[in-house]
Amino acid sequence: MGVGLSILNFMNFRSLWLDEAMLALNIVNKSAMELLQPLDYNQVAPIGFLLMEKCFATLFGNADWSLRIFPLISFFLAVFLIFSITNKILQSKLVAVYTTAFFATTFIVLSYSTEVKQYITDIAFALLILKASITYNDNGFKNKWWIYAIIGAVSIWFSNVAILLLFSGGIYSIYKTHYTFEKKYLRLGIVLGCWMISFLVYFSLFIYNHPTKSGMVDFWQEAGAFLPKDIFNFDFYETLFFKIGLLFKFSGYSSFSLVLLPIFLMGLYYLGKNKRGMLFLLNFPLILHLCLSYFKLYPFDKRLVLYLYPFLLIVIFSGFYYINTIAKVNNQKWLYILPLLLVTNMVLLFRSGFPVEKEEINESLSYMDSKYRKGDDLYVYYGASHAFEFYKKSFNFFSVIDSSDVVFSFDNRNNWSDYQLPVMNMNNSVWIIFSHVYWIKNEDGLTEDEFILNIFKKMVIKLLTNKNISDLQYIMQLKQFHHATCDSVIHFIVTCGIYVY
Repeated sequence: MGVGLSILNFMNFRSLWLDEAMLALNIVNKSAMELLQPLDYNQVAPIGFLLMEKCFATLFGNADWSLRIFPLISFFLAVFLIFSITNKILQSKLVAVYTTAFFATTFIVLSYSTEVKQYITDIAFALLILKASITYNDNGFKNKWWIYAIIGAVSIWFSNVAILLLFSGGIYSIYKTHYTFEKKYLRLGIVLGCWMISFLVYFSLFIYNHPTKSGMVDFWQEAGAFLPKDIFNFDFYETLFFKIGLLFKFSGYSSFSLVLLPIFLMGLYYLGKNKRGMLFLLNFPLILHLCLSYFKLYPFDKRLVLYLYPFLLIVIFSGFYYINTIAKVNNQKWLYILPLLLVTNMVLLFRSGFPVEKEEINESLSYMDSKYRKGDDLYVYYGASHAFEFYKKSFNFFSVIDSSDVVFSFDNRNNWSDYQLPVMNMNNSVWIIFSHVYWIKNEDGLTEDEFILNIFKKMVIKLLTNKNISDLQYIMQLKQFHHATCDSVIHFIVTCGIYVY
């Protein structure tokens, strides 16, 4: 079911939103070697992820859908792995199926399954490392222990959070090796050595002294992604509670999360009593991430901790398994409980707006393309500029529009009056494109799009509203201050009024 929904979401061919567009421009405009250097637009992503995206773009063309293939494959891999891991831990295919189904039908997971960002890949590699750690320590690799070494070494290049999972898996492997009869320290030492070498090479080449480090720390500090320093202050524990609560909110709604919390606690109890190694592997990465957040080494924010969501679900469904065990409910009655949970998850999925659409600039550009006349001016709001740059060559108007007719606005959040300057110089028919509008209002209670629209309204003598397509569109006549007649037309298009990080 989840796989089918992800394919449906993929086939929806939604437009890239701001963050995707900025990363996509790097991928399509740079060579593979250039992607090894710091990216434009303050973007950061694992090198392996970037090179895989470049590979698909080279094979299938620089289209948005080609850049979504690798995230979709990562989602498929994650679905397979969460089933395999849950079944291994609980020895119950039934619980594994429901755990997998719940994961695969969660809105945020499906949303990132087709997003040109690395977060669904983080999930896939986190689960891959977890699976490899369990298999290695159960002697599942037999004499092919080098597979464990390769998985860990490669994962570092594809996921920024892989090191947290490897650290957890390494500690668990040391413990298990020490308490086994054979005590194969040399073999484990080679595995851990391969991981360490891979990390040191990656760190020295792509992380150490990265030019965006200072800016990123400031950005995430302002976003509240780090834990407060004073552990004796109430704010520290309030923030800690909020951070952990983020994981439960991945399910969709706070009230639904409250229902899952006691089941999660039962899952912790069951694993602590019967599967202590699994309890460690599933929860220690969270503790490590919180520690990194405390020392401002890695932010703890919604999309950056998405990789922990399947770990949370495994614990939660361990709780359901425990309830079934102590109640001695047979499988037939058990089936009445989990389908209800899955149906609730599906309801939340479609209530959240599935298939996913964020900033559908393509629809607006298509409308503009059908109505554009040579000589028309184009005003592009700074929040729409990256998506516009990515898509513009797909439309006919780009081949006839002069660069002098296109005005890109700049971020003037500290001095809104500067937005007037390029507007006042536009005298021809004008198309104005808004997307990813800054949400904070000025002292007059206006958002930036409303403020800029008011600038145009001062020049307008007639306002008509066209509601034939999903985006809000205005067709206005400009008041020409130096002409006696008014015959120029502005086509004003708003693609999205929501500002999302």
